[in-house]
Amino acid sequence: MSMVHLPAVNTPQFDWCQTIFEDHPQPAPPIYQPEVAAKFILEVALDGRRDKIVGSWNKILVAASKLAPGLGNQYAAIGAWESQLTAQHIRPDRANNLYEPADVDTDHGAHGEFDHDARGFFTPSFLASLPKTAITFCRAARSTIEERRRRH
Repeated sequence: MSMVHLPAVNTPQFDWCQTIFEDHPQPAPPIYQPEVAAKFILEVALDGRRDKIVGSWNKILVAASKLAPGLGNQYAAIGAWESQLTAQHIRPDRANNLYEPADVDTDHGAHGEFDHDARGFFTPSFLASLPKTAITFCRAARSTIEERRRRH
């Protein structure tokens, strides 16, 4: 069995997933197109590799979690969810697929509405977010260290 660690992928799920938030959900940047994920999934399936980490940011996150287990949880608790929301408010009549498909009559394809941001690590908006992300990671690292001290 193989494992492919996928990055955030620009799929239509963000256009109709049920949410309690007022702002529109999005994949956590950096965002990649579905074809990138599909290429690596197929590659791993055909070459028999045990695992593959797709995307530079994912490689950093996986390495960080190996060096400091719990860091990812602390990071998510402090602020990773903010990166999964846009500034665009959700329409009150927005369809969702919680109880039935939202795309019964139309095949929307594999792409979501984030094509303009789905350029991976080098997307300008993702690069601009790195200073704030670094601050959040530092706070998460401090929390991880404090938690370990409390346990020992």
